[in-house]
Amino acid sequence: MSKVAIIGAGNVGGLAATWIAGLGLADVVLIDKGSGRAKGKAMDINDSLAILGSDRWVDGGDDYSLIEGSEVVVITAGVPRRPGMTREDLRVENEKIVGDILNKATKFVTESTAWVIVTNPLDYITDFVYQRLLIDRHKVMGMGVNLDSSRMINQISRVLGVSRSSIKAMVIGQHGKGMLPLVDDITLNGVKLELSEKEKEFIKNKTINRGAEIVAAFGNGSAYVAPGAGIYQVVRAILTNSKEVLPLSVRLEGEYGISGKCLGVPVRLGYLAWEEVIKAPWKEDILSELKSL
Repeated sequence: MSKVAIIGAGNVGGLAATWIAGLGLADVVLIDKGSGRAKGKAMDINDSLAILGSDRWVDGGDDYSLIEGSEVVVITAGVPRRPGMTREDLRVENEKIVGDILNKATKFVTESTAWVIVTNPLDYITDFVYQRLLIDRHKVMGMGVNLDSSRMINQISRVLGVSRSSIKAMVIGQHGKGMLPLVDDITLNGVKLELSEKEKEFIKNKTINRGAEIVAAFGNGSAYVAPGAGIYQVVRAILTNSKEVLPLSVRLEGEYGISGKCLGVPVRLGYLAWEEVIKAPWKEDILSELKSL
């Protein structure tokens, strides 16, 4: 029986647990500081599973021994960026939080465990986890640009009035202002889509600013339904050995002429790991932007 640990029982972690258990993919354990939130959320999700027709179970608490036996560990814990906080401030604060998590979690996992990072700033924290764990780089991946790619597909569907399932589109780079929506490589039912420059610019801007748009609409909060689904997408791919290609933040060591950093690129996913970076014939301007991040 597959088991997934999610560290951080907030909105994103809770929705990810609901998707993973509710769709029958795996049992889930939720970990958070103080057993109350994780335990209560686990009980609430469990009470939904009969309605959803799933025989999976969700457990919750603050005892890291609960994660023992997990094939995948997802880290969503961390503070959000507050007014006046720089990206560097956020990085420093969340590195402390994630570092403490790693100190506690690594006692209960094995070398085969896959790590999926969601904490922001995503690419920096993914690289931080890799450097702290010093394990096979294929075992660590950041969930971010696959969410941005979903947002891009949503905008294309709205602009063109076509089914989302007929669209293939991808965002690479960093999860944040450094994202690079590949507006010249969109296909519709396998055929390259010819868009006007105005349409390309609209889709690009809407994709890059989608997260901020959602935050502004909430007033006090940020997206969690789509990020939860994004986590489910990655976990499903690596538990089922799907060989699916998704854009994820991974440690590059020579791919695209980049070494020593984590960036979002298309990777093929296998069992509990990403297997390879997919080489794509991107234009020189895209490659230059990617290398500059």
